[in-house]
Amino acid sequence: MHRFFCPESVRKDKPDLPVIVLACAIPEKSKFELIIEKAAELGVDEIIPLKTKRTAMGSKGDRSRRTIARYQSVAVNAAKRSRRSRVPIIHPIADLASVLKFFPEETTLFIPSLPEGEGEGGERRNIFEAFKDVPSPSRIVFLIGPEGDFTPHEYGLARARGCIGVSLGKTVLKVETAALVAVACAQLWFRR
Repeated sequence: MHRFFCPESVRKDKPDLPVIVLACAIPEKSKFELIIEKAAELGVDEIIPLKTKRTAMGSKGDRSRRTIARYQSVAVNAAKRSRRSRVPIIHPIADLASVLKFFPEETTLFIPSLPEGEGEGGERRNIFEAFKDVPSPSRIVFLIGPEGDFTPHEYGLARARGCIGVSLGKTVLKVETAALVAVACAQLWFRR
């Protein structure tokens, strides 16, 4: 039987660098719990449930607190199963503008977007080419949009904050797939 630490004591340990943060639009049904589970297994340090213009959700007040508690429970169980020494921090549900203001200027933010001609994301580069330009970041954040992608206004906010538009390939990915592909790429590239 191995010992597992509670989230409060685990968070005192220093994370591997870079700190990987996933700010992901909440998809319909219980898919966000799957995203949390798999992201925890992949080594994500923080997860922000993201509410966007096209996010289909309506948790408020006490219901929202219960939802975050359930998400934290999923993260604890996933960390335990994958034998991680740290449990990802689950932040409260936040809108994109708040998330963009939350991180210090030196944080590197990536925003995967739909293939050209299908979305409003603007210029985007292959994710690995973009990683080459940030050789030793201390914190990276992935902003994953909802089904139907971010709105032009949301992309404008992201570009104004200096988010780097990246491509995850030629196909259109669902929210949960895009989140896990981005995180897996970062884990393999930065934490080899």
